[in-house]
Amino acid sequence: MIIKELNLISFGKFKNKKIELTEGINIIYGNNESGKTTIHSFIEAMFYGFFNPNTKTKRYTQKYDSYLPWNYSDYRGILKYKVNNQTYRIERNFLKGNDDVKIFDEDLGEDISSQFNYNKVIRLYEPFSLHLGINNTIYKNTISINQSQSRITNDFAKHVKDNLVNIGQSLDEDISVNRVLQKLDDGIKEIGTKGRVKSPYGSLVLEIEDLKAEENLAEEREEAIRDYEKQLLALGDEIKLTENKRDEIINILELLKDSEITRQYLEAKTLIESIDDLEKSIKKLNKYEDISLEDRDLLIRFEDNVKYIKESIEVSKNKYDETKNKLKEVSFDINKVLNDNQSSDNSNEEDFMSVLVSKNKKLKVLKLFRWAAVLITLGSIYLGYIEDVKYSIGAILSFIVILIISFNSTNLNKDIQHLSNKYGKNNSKNSESTVNKQITNILQEKINQEYEDISILKSRLSKEYKNIEFVLNRNKTDSIEGYHKAVELKNKLLKQKEEAANKKILLKQLLGNKTIQDLKQKMEAAGDIDLCQIKNYNKEELESNLKEKDEYINKFKNRQLIYQEKIKDIRLTKRLLVDIHEDIIGKKKKLHKLSNKLNSLKLAKNTIEEISKDIHKDFAPKLNKMVNEITSSITNDKYNEVKMSENMDVRVVDPSSSRLVSIEDLSGGTIDQFYFAVRLGIIDLLSENKNIPLLLDDSFIQYDNIRLHNILKVINNISNTKQILLFTCHYREKEYFDKLGLKYNYINV
Repeated sequence: MIIKELNLISFGKFKNKKIELTEGINIIYGNNESGKTTIHSFIEAMFYGFFNPNTKTKRYTQKYDSYLPWNYSDYRGILKYKVNNQTYRIERNFLKGNDDVKIFDEDLGEDISSQFNYNKVIRLYEPFSLHLGINNTIYKNTISINQSQSRITNDFAKHVKDNLVNIGQSLDEDISVNRVLQKLDDGIKEIGTKGRVKSPYGSLVLEIEDLKAEENLAEEREEAIRDYEKQLLALGDEIKLTENKRDEIINILELLKDSEITRQYLEAKTLIESIDDLEKSIKKLNKYEDISLEDRDLLIRFEDNVKYIKESIEVSKNKYDETKNKLKEVSFDINKVLNDNQSSDNSNEEDFMSVLVSKNKKLKVLKLFRWAAVLITLGSIYLGYIEDVKYSIGAILSFIVILIISFNSTNLNKDIQHLSNKYGKNNSKNSESTVNKQITNILQEKINQEYEDISILKSRLSKEYKNIEFVLNRNKTDSIEGYHKAVELKNKLLKQKEEAANKKILLKQLLGNKTIQDLKQKMEAAGDIDLCQIKNYNKEELESNLKEKDEYINKFKNRQLIYQEKIKDIRLTKRLLVDIHEDIIGKKKKLHKLSNKLNSLKLAKNTIEEISKDIHKDFAPKLNKMVNEITSSITNDKYNEVKMSENMDVRVVDPSSSRLVSIEDLSGGTIDQFYFAVRLGIIDLLSENKNIPLLLDDSFIQYDNIRLHNILKVINNISNTKQILLFTCHYREKEYFDKLGLKYNYINV
């Protein structure tokens, strides 16, 4: 059986609320007071209505008033469900005086209500009779479980035994062994015993004794009547006085209700005006909607790069100019000196040149490493921004390497200058010319290298300018200052949108299903209210006082009824002595008949109870096996041996001591797990593979994560054969199913 669609046309807080359900798991999420329990109760109401079971007259439960819509004269809904590829449609009107139930074949549009049981007491067809096949008591204790249900009721245990006996004896579902036993018990109670003076048996015994003393007590009875009449008058005065005080409290509560409506209207009006102002401001700022806040840090990084490159270019230009000046100072007549002194000191010149060339080579290598370190530093800064801050550590290390290389380069330049000066003082003009020629070549190479460095930096500077221009164009701004101003306005826009959204939520919570016009009309209808006077009253104290007054009135009226009955009883017993003697003989005969009937009823009851116990013994192993399998799954095999008595009392083998203990001695969470397993086992046994849906209303709210995961595994397995409706105010169930990649239908109330 699959519930396909719920249509809450007018039910509780909902109006025209339609919910579509699927096979398997359906997660129905909503915060507290969002209406989950209302939807849960709607399903039960569509199948069973709002009627007290086992009554001889049509009586409504308290739930009828709980879900009666406040502002609507309509009170009805539609439920569609599917069984064996055939879809059924239940239409129910809950309104007293107009309540009605019809069941249709959804595919053919045919009214098939006559195929279902007809309840003569409520004068309606019973939609649960054909496919659910269980009464409301078993429904609420098995397939429909909410957070307040953790124990199995005695009434439920009786119904389970009744169904098991009927299954074991292949009896008609309408034949209830429990009802037979109940009738026998009612018969026994109806007869009563000597100790129960209000029972027929005890009453007869007492009446016989009373009749014998009736003549002597006649005067005493009259005196008692006079006392009761005085007390009745006093009670009447007390009731009238208390009713006047109760009416005063009701009037004050009505004023409090009207003042609350006025407060809600004023708060709602203020919120609406504030929201209008915000939306006007948002409309003006909407042109900044497309401004990217993420580009702000990127633009700042590009600006920092431009500043750094400009500083590097300035340093390189200074070095370039300094080297050019040194080259101009080195101007020698190299050819003349070479011709005059070619052979004078060839060996000293070669040694000098060897050292000088070696140091120049080292200087070039250090420059290459320095530029490589600069590139690594910039790359690390970029990766640290877009990937992970740990890359910034590489930038720090590379910067340290740059400092070391710069220091060594400075020392090498000093060494080269020193060698050149020293050689010029100690050697002849021939050697000096040779050295100066070599220095000239070195300086020229240095100039070329520094010029190339400046060109590379300018190229990088141009690229950074293009990056800045790209960011500005992407955000439709013509300057960096303009972009930062746009960012401020974008943040203002976002803040105002968030503020407007929050105020709309507050307004919705304040109004609920009402409009501002509704509140205004009610406020005007209430007229002028003295709020200063009203605020001195405490609503909770008034309601408590009103409840107390009602209790007093009911208490006094109950006493009146008691006194009136006593007066009536006393007056009815005033008879002649001969009548009393005849009555004594007649009552003794009745007492003898009641004794014989009472013995017969007790014998019949004992016989049926023995038969019921034997049948329970036949079904107990099967039921225990089902419960053991489920319990083992949800407790990670900690408990795998469960026993249930005839009255559904659950006991379990303690794994630490191997003793059979009551589950009431275990923790609250473990008890809940056991009773959940018992319900699943019982419904599987009683439903006879009908695959009835399982409704869970915040059933696991007290479970920790481990228990929750275990129970959700079981539920997922059950969903292969049963439809699951899981009502919850948490995300834990959804996160668990998402983590395992399990399929489910998600409904946000």
